[in-house]
Amino acid sequence: MAEIQTIVMPKWGLAMQEGMVTNWNVDLGATISKGDEIMDVETAKIANAFESPVAGKLRRKVVDEGETVPVGALLGVIAEDAVSDADIDAFVSDFQAKFAESQAATAGAAQQEPEVVEADGIRLRYLKLGDAEGDPVIFLHGYGADLNNWLFNQPAIAEHRTTYALDLPGHGGSTKDVGEGTVPALAKAV
Repeated sequence: MAEIQTIVMPKWGLAMQEGMVTNWNVDLGATISKGDEIMDVETAKIANAFESPVAGKLRRKVVDEGETVPVGALLGVIAEDAVSDADIDAFVSDFQAKFAESQAATAGAAQQEPEVVEADGIRLRYLKLGDAEGDPVIFLHGYGADLNNWLFNQPAIAEHRTTYALDLPGHGGSTKDVGEGTVPALAKAV
């Protein structure tokens, strides 16, 4: 079977949640190259041309001009002429169903609130998502960040694993006292 490729709403910044297709710059059936400016997208912060991440023939526009959709939503389909319209219809339906499930999981995660655990005089804030068998996944952020760094990764992984995103000492809602501040001290806190 010939390949079907997707064009999805990009994520141009950490705060970007959605975008509006303000203009399609290519017609249905056009052959596009990777990097071609195929549409204009407006977000809460910017308006910008969207460059195609793939090359091929634009077989389907899933989103109309003026429509606002979340990051990751299917905008268009690239496929060879050998791919039937029925195959594209089935692909779009499957993509939309999986995307809706993913959005629901992300919305559920957004409703969960972090908890706090205290041990050995250290207070750590964490967000637990998922409840699967097997080894849990622990998310540790970098310097100057907090558990919200994993806002877009944790829900997806939590579909298959139990996950914990932590605020390290000195960050977010955890204790501000970092003690020695050494790697062994932080490892002990975790």
